[in-house]
Formats: sequence, structure tokens, C-alpha cells
Amino acid sequence: ASGSLPIEVGVDPEPLSWDGTGTVVETGDTWARLDAPAHPDPGGHFVGLASDSGVLDGGFPHYDCGGLLGGGDRALIAGTEVGTVSGRDVAWHDCTVRANGDPVRGIALFCGKDAFGIKLVGERIDLRVGEGVTVTVGCGSRTD
Repeated sequence: ASGSLPIEVGVDPEPLSWDGTGTVVETGDTWARLDAPAHPDPGGHFVGLASDSGVLDGGFPHYDCGGLLGGGDRALIAGTEVGTVSGRDVAWHDCTVRANGDPVRGIALFCGKDAFGIKLVGERIDLRVGEGVTVTVGCGSRTD
């Protein structure tokens, strides 16, 4: 937020790698949560989506920018470079997220302690519990 002060959070989230695939385990009107990447120790410590040597935070690409917690120089989602890193800040590239080939608004990036899994968000997420999902990210003229 404009004028906000940075804060230091007293946790060191574990980065979890993700290959862009998963199975839907929960849905709502505007979101679907996948089972991957799975939390290796639910309740034990915080985890988040790995990027370089850190963890991504924020709404990709539907927020103006995001964050990279724990260090690193690159913002990557499922192997695709999705932003420019400056310190802890990430300026998202112009990217499109697709689930099984259909565009979605984006990915809600967060840290979780009790459970984890990629959360896809959008106006019309047409995915059902139990459905296998492949998420792809295309930035600029590329469709990685």
C-alpha cells in the first residue's frame, strides 16, 4: 500500500518446487485449490512456492507487484520467469496464466503453515474436485 512501512516477519518459509501440475482438492465461486505442491510437514513450519532460493508472495499477475521472501534474484513460476526482482519486490511481467488451456485471473501466492497447494483465482474457474490440472504461464509473446 502507498505509504506503508516494510515489516520483518519472524518466519523463514521453506520453498516448495512445483512443476505446474496438480489435482483440484477444493473449489469456491472464484477459485480452485490444487494438492500441489504438498506441505511436507503440516503444522510444523511455513512453506510457499519456490522461486530461485526464495518464496513468492502476492497475486500473480493480478496484483501490480509481488514479493520474494528469503532471498533470490529471479521470479519463477513452474520454470517461467514472471517478473523482475529488486530486493524483496517483484514487478510482474505481462503474463497470462492458463489452467488446462483456459485463461484464469492468476495464482494467489501465499505462505501456509497447516496446509498448502496452488490456489488459482478468477471470475470463472471451471474446475471440479478430483480434476487433474496443468497450469501454464505465458509472458509477453512467449507461451512457456
